[in-house]
Amino acid sequence: MFLSDYTPYVLIVEDEEDNRELLSVILSEEGYQVQTAQDGLAAISMVEQIKPDLILMDVNMPRMDGFEACRELKKRHPDIDIPIVFLTGQNSMESIVHGFELGARDYLTKPFNPDELLARVRTHVQMELGQQKLTDLADKLAKYLSPQVYASIFKGEKDARIESYEKKLTVCFTDIVNFTQTVE
Repeated sequence: MFLSDYTPYVLIVEDEEDNRELLSVILSEEGYQVQTAQDGLAAISMVEQIKPDLILMDVNMPRMDGFEACRELKKRHPDIDIPIVFLTGQNSMESIVHGFELGARDYLTKPFNPDELLARVRTHVQMELGQQKLTDLADKLAKYLSPQVYASIFKGEKDARIESYEKKLTVCFTDIVNFTQTVE
């Protein structure tokens, strides 16, 4: 299911203990490593510790709601793009659009279907792991190319193709009689 032997981390951010436990059981049974946080503030500090592959976050929470936590995570870690999936009782179109505008990858409403939740989590985790693999390969490729060629390929300025072609080549070998002795 996952790339190699790696077990993905999912951070569940939910203020209701029963919901945290239910989500933990559902995801753990599918092979995910699960950590939980009670609110957005706790989630922000945990992200720096565990570096989750996905964050499943409620919106309505004390101290810091999910929207504010999402905004703060994107602000504090602009170079880290952890997929955030909102799982909330807020089902208005305004809330859904606001969640996506803040950078969420998906938005599910409660009550949720466990099979749908697992399918969405699986999809986002696999996309994230695939993206990490591509990034690692690109970093390895950068070691073998000049910075200019690497940049032009990844900016889309040049196409990278494997091709062969023939060129005429003239090779001239010359030898000067007694050259070594003369030079010595």
